[in-house]
Amino acid sequence: MTQDCQAAEQLFSGKSEMAQRMRALDWSQTPLGAIETWPQSLRSALSICLNSRFPIAIYWGPEYILLYNDAWRPIVGDKHPRSLGRPAREVWSEIWDSIGPELAGVTATGEGTFHNDEMLAMHRFGYTEECFFEYTFNPIQGQGGEIDGVFNVVSETTYRVLNDRRTRLLREVASKTGTTKTTEEACAAIIEAIESDPADIPCAFLYSIDPDGKQARLYGSTASAADNSAPPEIVDLAGENGKDPWSIALAVQTGQPQELDRLVSHFGELPGGPWPEPPQEAMVLPIWATGQGRVAGVLVAAASPRRRLDETYCNFLDQLAGQNCDGPRQCSLLRRRAAAGRTTCRTRSG
Repeated sequence: MTQDCQAAEQLFSGKSEMAQRMRALDWSQTPLGAIETWPQSLRSALSICLNSRFPIAIYWGPEYILLYNDAWRPIVGDKHPRSLGRPAREVWSEIWDSIGPELAGVTATGEGTFHNDEMLAMHRFGYTEECFFEYTFNPIQGQGGEIDGVFNVVSETTYRVLNDRRTRLLREVASKTGTTKTTEEACAAIIEAIESDPADIPCAFLYSIDPDGKQARLYGSTASAADNSAPPEIVDLAGENGKDPWSIALAVQTGQPQELDRLVSHFGELPGGPWPEPPQEAMVLPIWATGQGRVAGVLVAAASPRRRLDETYCNFLDQLAGQNCDGPRQCSLLRRRAAAGRTTCRTRSG
């Protein structure tokens, strides 16, 4: 066994994925150089990192070379494993303007930093993503007293922050629709509530269903979408599916939410609200008439371009449409229907 291999076995002991990857990597070909040349301060910090079950990363040297443990691995998303041993500026090019000066400040002053629910727009799963983190950058002191690296302890808080924000919107909708007496009043209240915080629904369209159930008419939209000509003014609910690319008729007929994707390809760029990118996904949600057991309206809610339309997101939108149900029993019924039979309707390319 070579000297470098022996050093790797000793330093990167353990069965974790990152320990194994570090043992297999030829460090002499990285800016850190051969393992036997690494200072004790780096070795000690790395030992703490690899043996911790909490998400920890190390940014080392003037290029802030990235090292991390298994728990930190999800933070970097699909940049793993190529991010290991790479300069931070290369790994985090999209947020370097935010964290680069901060890392430099920690190195220069020897003072750590702390952030609570900090929003960082990361590109880690193929798109720019709204992420939130609680994290610290702490200095790692070298043998001569200089700061040689930065110790990063982090916890992702994205889902908690998003859940809190969405819960506030649901409460706002409930508050505004609680005193309405007609479907029209309820629709106006929903639009007003959505406009108050458009981060999760950058644009929306509301349709009312004629009493005879034959047509859906565009009732209103968020201000950002008012000039957009993509949604039809009137939808024939008994027409052919090919003439209903927004799946509004299908949502009315089935009473179930419909998912749409590739919005830009099929409908052009819809308003992104507070985001610079246009939405790519949307939900088409039936709104049930109070006490009548029928669909009285449809909400077309564009999803944030900075979050994927996952199960949690869909559940939030289901609940939003359910705010106009008649009491807890019908709301519960709607949510059960949605959970049991949500139909995924991909937009048509023809």
